[in-house]
Amino acid sequence: MNTVNLIAILTLYRLAEDGLWYGYGAHSSIRITKGVKEFVEAAGQTELLAWAVSVLPPLSNCYPWLRIELTRSAGQALLSVTDEKGKRVTEDSLSWPDQQVGRWIFYWTDRVLLLSGEY
Repeated sequence: MNTVNLIAILTLYRLAEDGLWYGYGAHSSIRITKGVKEFVEAAGQTELLAWAVSVLPPLSNCYPWLRIELTRSAGQALLSVTDEKGKRVTEDSLSWPDQQVGRWIFYWTDRVLLLSGEY
């Protein structure tokens, strides 16, 4: 029975990677949408994904939905995470020297990181 369940999970991952989302991290610990993948590639930054792998999965146990606001200014990126009620859950900063100044919104639900326009 465990073997059957494992095969089904592997099949889902293969199907989903055909454009719906991409696994990222050890054992695909998170999934990212095509939009997030393109955002990270355009920015030349994988630090955002490394942060997501280390911070977001543990939060999933307490928060089924999170809003992540990325604000970039003066070589730093501030990541502010809030729950569905707008309460701050955590805040972190990343070194992000090459990205343009701006503000981007992401959502985290069902272990998938999405851009706000993809939600």
